[in-house]
Amino acid sequence: MVCSFNVADHFDYERGRMKNFLSNESGATAIEYGLICALIVIACVAGITALGGGTNGMWETRVNGPVSTAL
Repeated sequence: MVCSFNVADHFDYERGRMKNFLSNESGATAIEYGLICALIVIACVAGITALGGGTNGMWETRVNGPVSTAL
């Protein structure tokens, strides 16, 4: 029985697979979208936190003033 395995052909095949693997950018794109989403979430949380402290006093005077006078 003669083996028909050709090392040169197999090397070319594996080299082509490696070239395709290295040129594939779909994983990098998914990571980039994940980072953009994370930055948007961080910006939203920071904005809500900053505005929340400023509006807290406004709501206390609006709610507590009429409630305390009504009681």
